[in-house]
Amino acid sequence: MRQINLSYFCNRNCRYCFAKGFLKKWPREISLEKLETVFKWFNKQGIKEVIGFNGGEPTLFSKIDSALKLAEKYGLKILLYTNGIFDIKKINIESPAIFSFLVNFNPPSEYSPQELETLYSNLKNIRKITKNLGFRFNIISPDVSYNYIIGACKKLDIHYVEFTPVFPSSFNQNEHIKKENLKGFSRYILQLTKDLLRQNIKCQLAEPFPLCFFSEKERAFLIKNIGLRGICGAGKSSYAITPAKTLLPCIALGIEGPPLDTFKSEKEIIDYYKKLLDKLRWEIDLFPECKDCLFKKRKQCHGSCLVYKFLQIKNPQVNC
Repeated sequence: MRQINLSYFCNRNCRYCFAKGFLKKWPREISLEKLETVFKWFNKQGIKEVIGFNGGEPTLFSKIDSALKLAEKYGLKILLYTNGIFDIKKINIESPAIFSFLVNFNPPSEYSPQELETLYSNLKNIRKITKNLGFRFNIISPDVSYNYIIGACKKLDIHYVEFTPVFPSSFNQNEHIKKENLKGFSRYILQLTKDLLRQNIKCQLAEPFPLCFFSEKERAFLIKNIGLRGICGAGKSSYAITPAKTLLPCIALGIEGPPLDTFKSEKEIIDYYKKLLDKLRWEIDLFPECKDCLFKKRKQCHGSCLVYKFLQIKNPQVNC
């Protein structure tokens, strides 16, 4: 998905957040002028797919309502990624530009009582105006219960959960799953999927995951039900735009390119990142067994998130 990081500022400090360190490198928020040039570029490309507003916390963007009005002006639909803890009076949640909301939902113990009250109040208000509301569940430990997610889905009549194992950001400052522990999460993902489906909750795995961690039968089940895949669309079908209007191949991979509008087409974006991303995908092995893996030879799997490999190149000694 094409995503715009409106602001790297946030009102929370989630330990897993990919954007830790990003505020030190890029401006706090994008200007409306730069945002409009992005929308004009999308319009010129004939892009009609949903665009992500991300961050940081995008609802804290000082001109969020103006940003939504601009999106509406250019015929764009927005997926709003949010932690759900915002002043609902400062954003028009009924904006025609908003296609859907995806709310990062942490274990209740990680919120203050006031934060929980605000979160549930906002969720109830959003749910009154749209069915396009889902939760994003970030998996940092296989010991964390997801029953609170299922309970909240039932309480609010929500039927979509996007989940992902937490990978490192390119600044390696967030808490994340160590690569040697990835395999242990395959059982967790399998059971989580089964439990969500039993509750009639549609689910999606947001990030690539090593295909060899599952049996043939398990892979078929997960491909069908959560979109399991071994490769990501970084620098191809997905990319991110910083508040400086410069380009990243994905929201977590901080390989900064030129401003978006220096590219004449998305093909030029693909060509710009191709050499480096192909190296990360196919020339560097995340695990020794990747070397002879049939999924890799068939270019069906590059062995999980590319940021792990990026950190290996950046600093061979880093414990990622």
